[in-house]
Amino acid sequence: MRKFLFSFIRVSVLAFIFFASYLLQCSCMAQQETSKIMVGVKEVFEVTAIHSLSASERARLVNNRIQTILRDSALSPRAISVKPMPDGNPAVVLGDFTITEVTRPDAARAGMNRFELAGLWSETLKSELGHLKPLYLRTAKFDVKMLTEHNVLLFIIQITVLLLTATIFGELSARLKQPPVIGQLFAGVFLGHSVLGSVFPNFIDSIFPVDDTQSFLLEVVSWIGVIFLLMLTGMETDLKLVRKEFRSAMGSIALGTLVPFFAGCGLAYYLPAYLFADSDSKVLAGLFLGTVFSVSSVPVVAKILMEMELLRGKVGQLILTTSLCQDVIGCLMLAVVAALADTTGAGASRIWLAPLGTLAFVLVLLGSRPLLFSLIRRVNDNSRLENPLMTLVVVLLFASSAITHFLGVHVVLGAFAIGVLLAQSPMVTERVVHPLRSMTMSVFAPIFFAAAGLHVNLGIFLEYKLLIATAVIALFACLSKVFGSYIGCRIGGLGHFESLAVSSAANARGAMGLIVGILGFSLGIISIDMLSIIIIVSIVTTAMAPPMVRWSMNRVGVDEPEESSSSQGVELFSRSFVTGISRILVLTGAAGSQGLLLTI
Repeated sequence: MRKFLFSFIRVSVLAFIFFASYLLQCSCMAQQETSKIMVGVKEVFEVTAIHSLSASERARLVNNRIQTILRDSALSPRAISVKPMPDGNPAVVLGDFTITEVTRPDAARAGMNRFELAGLWSETLKSELGHLKPLYLRTAKFDVKMLTEHNVLLFIIQITVLLLTATIFGELSARLKQPPVIGQLFAGVFLGHSVLGSVFPNFIDSIFPVDDTQSFLLEVVSWIGVIFLLMLTGMETDLKLVRKEFRSAMGSIALGTLVPFFAGCGLAYYLPAYLFADSDSKVLAGLFLGTVFSVSSVPVVAKILMEMELLRGKVGQLILTTSLCQDVIGCLMLAVVAALADTTGAGASRIWLAPLGTLAFVLVLLGSRPLLFSLIRRVNDNSRLENPLMTLVVVLLFASSAITHFLGVHVVLGAFAIGVLLAQSPMVTERVVHPLRSMTMSVFAPIFFAAAGLHVNLGIFLEYKLLIATAVIALFACLSKVFGSYIGCRIGGLGHFESLAVSSAANARGAMGLIVGILGFSLGIISIDMLSIIIIVSIVTTAMAPPMVRWSMNRVGVDEPEESSSSQGVELFSRSFVTGISRILVLTGAAGSQGLLLTI
């Protein structure tokens, strides 16, 4: 009995040791590092480490070989087969081109023997590559890179983080009685390496990695935001107001544009070369900085006037007219700078194309105005879609932007010009514009401004040279703009404080300053440090405008609205439900008649 018990204990211990060893082996196998093999965006199988290569290094080599097969027309996926290697491991090959070996750890993890797994991998690659290769061959000249699942996931996370943070900071900015754009910019600064990135660098790098693909995805969204913002700016342009007040505002428009432009051109020659991407092109740098100094922001100015109830007053109309005209001139100047910045070397020869293309585009756009309005009316009357005019507006917007970009004038003019033209159509009512404005101001604009803030480097305040450069540029930008507009207003017959109110409002660069700065960076004109300085200048001038305008207007006194009864009528009509009606059904014939006449 004792021997039996001893034997039983010994067998049990051995069985326990064997079972524990088996579990440990399974655990190690389960925890063994693996990495994915991709065909396009699809995961086909996983590989383990081999020899001195880690699983990720091995997967990178195999994925590169798969890309070679996809892009080389001489390599046919139909020829993929299994071939034994000298070390005994089977390999998936394409003729003499080895794709990957199948090792014992690979087979053990799959629960198959090596040759069975090699056959499975071979058939999988043959099928997937056979379906995808024609697409790659058709698009080979464009060097198309397919998005991976990780790219898509990271893009969604980036949009979520940027939009949420921009909304929170924009709300805080609005509660502080500042334009929301300032808070949205600071959201990007907060998420960038200047603030959060300095505390959690690995976390921020994982969300916003330095990767071409991810940068391009965010840049596409930003460009859409720019195009829609410029269209809405054009829609806010009141041509009747411009014609009415143009003579009075002519001096402020001319000097408020020319003085800062020449100040920016002159200052560029004395700034350090490292602030510009091409240090040899001082002319291009001067034209660009002059454009930055010259622009003004209509949305910010309009918001200030609405909050102060000055939009219908004489001074308010002069302020808005000045900002509108300076916006238009800024768009034209930016188009010329974009043509000069052509990196293909044809920029100098295309300098004449910009003004000629602008003139031709404007003439064609004005000439096609009746045809365009007729198209809008037909779509509105005959389409059975839910909101066909909104779709048509977006199509016209991108078509116009594409045409001007093709002419060498840049997308900014096309988007702005089509906005001005569409605003004159009686069919493009608030019912059409409101969804576009809501989507732009609630989604695209916050993402655009927050993404711009990511580029801001607050570290420039720690380097005395960059700090001095920022202070000098901000000082020159403010003084030249305010001084030029002020002198122009005094020449036009305005008083001291009225002139100061107009020039202070025109100094707000807002979104236009950001757009010009980001376009300059994307065109390779300025460095990342200069982009940070321009964004900071835009923030400072935008924040300065509201208190300066309020201070000046308080000393002017209450500006009585012109034609108050007419203004009240316009305001009441704008609030009426009638403005939202695009089609009216009128009963024709006697009572009981079934005839209906559709009128607009």
